[in-house]
Amino acid sequence: MGVKTILRWMAIAIGGLVLPDGTRIVAPDLRRVVLEYSIEELERVIRHGIRPNGTSVLLPMPSSMFYHLSDGVLGAIIAFLKSEAPGDAQLPGRNVGPLARLFFFYYKRSLGTILAAEIIDHATPRLNPTILESADYGRYLAMTICSECHGDDLRGGLDEFAPSLAIVAAYSVEDFRKLMREGEAIGGRELDLMAEVARGRSSYFTDSEINSLHAYLKTLASTE
Repeated sequence: MGVKTILRWMAIAIGGLVLPDGTRIVAPDLRRVVLEYSIEELERVIRHGIRPNGTSVLLPMPSSMFYHLSDGVLGAIIAFLKSEAPGDAQLPGRNVGPLARLFFFYYKRSLGTILAAEIIDHATPRLNPTILESADYGRYLAMTICSECHGDDLRGGLDEFAPSLAIVAAYSVEDFRKLMREGEAIGGRELDLMAEVARGRSSYFTDSEINSLHAYLKTLASTE
């Protein structure tokens, strides 16, 4: 089993992942975490990848993507989590086997670190689009949703599983909607990882959000 396969599995199922070598990676119950952290601590760990004790969370916690979340969106997320009753189920323990170690070695080799906080420029101004249906808003959506897999420059990541999003220039708005909601590429080809992402995440996008995202991603082709 290669690194690419591990990356695909972990990209889809991080938080509740079991690999054949006995690896078990389980994310904490967020309904309990929000009770233990202050609002300021939650903002810091979500946007900056830094726990209350000053240590960094590990990749693939996508804090570099969440860094750009607006105050309003982040506040709404935290408010929702705090409104949820904490679960009483006991989560299984974590075990890091050789396949997971290979995954983290890949991150270390590619990025120079496995710490989420170390890949963020914490002084970068956050995006603040003022017009909702616009290319500027599309850039905000891309940076807070797509960069986890396609990279902070949106030029590709996770090896061939996440190509440069400059390819969107070849898509009409109608084709792009099908891609985002069903994971179907031009010509009816179903994309393996994108199909999972589309059905589990981006299928909830409004037409307006998809239009804005399409408008921005098309501009990437001119700077390839």
